Amino acid sequence: MDDRRDPRRLPSHEAQHVDGGDDDDDPRHDRQRTLDLVDRGAGKSLSAQDVPHRFTATALYDLQFFKTGNGFARLLLGGWNIGGIYTYQSGTVFSVANPFDTVGSGGGVLSLADLGAPYQQLDPRTNDGRAFNIDAFRRIAAPNAGFVMARDFRRGTAGFNQFRLNNPINNFDLILAKNTKLGERMNMELRFEAFNALNHTQFTTVDLNLGSAATCTVSGGVTTGDCGRASNPNFGKYTAARESRVIQLGARFSF
Repeated sequence: MDDRRDPRRLPSHEAQHVDGGDDDDDPRHDRQRTLDLVDRGAGKSLSAQDVPHRFTATALYDLQFFKTGNGFARLLLGGWNIGGIYTYQSGTVFSVANPFDTVGSGGGVLSLADLGAPYQQLDPRTNDGRAFNIDAFRRIAAPNAGFVMARDFRRGTAGFNQFRLNNPINNFDLILAKNTKLGERMNMELRFEAFNALNHTQFTTVDLNLGSAATCTVSGGVTTGDCGRASNPNFGKYTAARESRVIQLGARFSF
């Protein structure tokens, strides 16, 4: 953490947080986190609120133009300051639940999906809003897959909060202000503020529902299609983003 001033009155503040956490009782996944009396480590994972990296920097600079002197030029061009706040935070972790009961609990304990292809983060701007390769996760006990509870009872091979989305907070807020003295006891402050000034798209939530519709057919003992693939066409796509650029103007008189 750094807090300093220089002769030109540039107060700045920088802070970086590096942390990690695991959680075997995450309240956001109560049904998934029901304790397994056989395998007590089944629900152990990173916390859903895990943020391994967070960096924040702030600065405010008083422009030195026309700081002294009198007249119209000082009134119009003096008293300006500019500042900003930059924030970066790691993306969020997530879990993909299996849409069918594979542990014989009637849905009381949710199993996770199976792992498929190696997990890869995708750029949603060039991949139709998709966060990752959807073939990284596969369904268990999908329609026509031949799953028999008594014989095939098992959990999915994916883990809780095993993967992280590429949806960091990457935000810059800007402020430009002017203080003008209108007399011995009167002052006027004009402020221009831009939140998410660079208008950087910052995705938040993603559709993690694999879907329950059949994706294969069985005829004469021959299976056509892929029973394990996701049936939800929006699986893996971002569904929301943080607020885009917001600009506001303000004025304040003090006396």
